Amino acid sequence: LVKFDYSAVRIGKYATEAEYIEKRMEEIDGKEPGKGEEWKAKWEEQKDSVFAHQFLKLMNDQTGKKGVFAGTDLNDAPLTMMVHVTFIEPGWNVGVSRRNAEVTMTVEIYKTGDMNNPLVVYEMNRLQGVGAMGFDFDAGYRIGQSFARGGRELGKYLVK
Repeated sequence: LVKFDYSAVRIGKYATEAEYIEKRMEEIDGKEPGKGEEWKAKWEEQKDSVFAHQFLKLMNDQTGKKGVFAGTDLNDAPLTMMVHVTFIEPGWNVGVSRRNAEVTMTVEIYKTGDMNNPLVVYEMNRLQGVGAMGFDFDAGYRIGQSFARGGRELGKYLVK
């Protein structure tokens, strides 16, 4: 069972996710009134559909070689993995200038039912997402690639 925790995440230069969302919505609404709420809904939806999906897909590509798979809906799993996302740099791509997205996270693995004593704690810092040969204009895609890299690295570690 895998759970993703964004409760203490910092986004870019902002101290909290709430501050980032507020400022980003203001910026978007300033250009197109009413579009900020759409962006916010997409941001929340991407946490599962893009970020978690990419992480799990690439982790399972590695661990699946050993017959081990993880997911967010495996409630009877013997182990629980907590992915604490602590930092996201969305990056940017405006054609003439770009910056890769980055993600920092801590992964803790517990015996399900004993969430007080982690069996493993794995720190992953500044995971840069790279993809689309420079055509990564969507922040969600860029961030998703950072999560994918994290999943692949964790999967390789767990297989060892």
